[in-house]
Amino acid sequence: MPQMAPMPWTGLMAGVLGALMVFVSVVGAHPTPTEEGVMASQRFSAGEWRW
Repeated sequence: MPQMAPMPWTGLMAGVLGALMVFVSVVGAHPTPTEEGVMASQRFSAGEWRW
């Protein structure tokens, strides 16, 4: 993948990682925190916060 915009890409990755950490910290001990975090990040990007 060509790095034509490293700054926005870095900000996007930081936002995703931050959302994942917040989600994991809120949920706590979950059987599959990774999959749930990915789904949560997808809902966040879609503007849907329905659990």
